Amino acid sequence: MYKQLRIKEQELITALGGDPSPQERILITDSIKALFYVGTLDNHLLGLKSLVRKSRPHPVLAIRTQLASHLRENLKTLGLKRVSKQLSLQEILSEEEKP
Repeated sequence: MYKQLRIKEQELITALGGDPSPQERILITDSIKALFYVGTLDNHLLGLKSLVRKSRPHPVLAIRTQLASHLRENLKTLGLKRVSKQLSLQEILSEEEKP
C-alpha cells in the first residue's frame, strides 16, 4: 500500500515539473494522505450493506466528502495543468538513441 502511495506521490511531483518547492512538497504530502484516507473510506463504504442509516446518509459519507473536497482544493492550489520539463538538446538526443 505504501508503495502505491509513493508511486502516486512521484506521479504528482513529475506532473508538477519534477522539482517542487517546500510549500508544494507540503501540499503534495497532504494530498497523498488525503488520497489514502478517501480510498480507505471508499473501501469501507463499499463493504456496507446500505449507505442509509436510520433514514439518513451514513455519517462516513460526510467525512469522505469533506476529505475529497480538501484534496480538490490542494490540487487547485498546486495547479491542475501538467508542467512540462525543459529538456536540453543532449537529453533529447540521448532519449532518441535508446532502443
